[in-house]
Amino acid sequence: MSRSRTTVLTGAALTTALVLAGCGADDKDGAGGREGGGTGASAPAAKLLNRVPQAEVREMAGAKGMWTTERNFVKADLKKIVGYPLDGGKPRWQVPLGGEICWTSPEVSPDGFVAVVFKNDKDDPAVCTEVGLVDLKRGKLRWQRQALEDGSAQMFDEVTIGGGTVAAGGTSGTAGWTLGGRRLWAPRAAG
Repeated sequence: MSRSRTTVLTGAALTTALVLAGCGADDKDGAGGREGGGTGASAPAAKLLNRVPQAEVREMAGAKGMWTTERNFVKADLKKIVGYPLDGGKPRWQVPLGGEICWTSPEVSPDGFVAVVFKNDKDDPAVCTEVGLVDLKRGKLRWQRQALEDGSAQMFDEVTIGGGTVAAGGTSGTAGWTLGGRRLWAPRAAG
């Protein structure tokens, strides 16, 4: 049998199998012929508890980060992190950061901490040099640090938390601190 004839027969068999499985052209709702989805179960009812207003900005600004704790829905905002009650309402607490948020750790430590990298509006609002540890249970900035190399604050692109350590990284290298804020390592000079 020729290769082209084998390909045609294989294609025809696959098309027949897909049509029989409910993936054919008459499957208008994309659910294999069943209404409401492929599982047959109805979607759970949902209710909007609260709307969080967006910050008004005149130009692009970073606000990366969103977490949920036992008591709060926590959201990064413009130059701050805000904790809202789970059942909605006004903010329970706010943590001002003194600059635009560049990056946050997606995970929360077992103690309720997140790591954050942000800009310093007083020193240089164009670069991300500040690393901080935010306590989501108490709504407080536990500490804020910079990693210096030859007297200059290093820039960081990302941050993570784990194993009792906050680690920040960027093109200039990495730096790490304990959850208490003690420096574990810093970027090394070139060469």
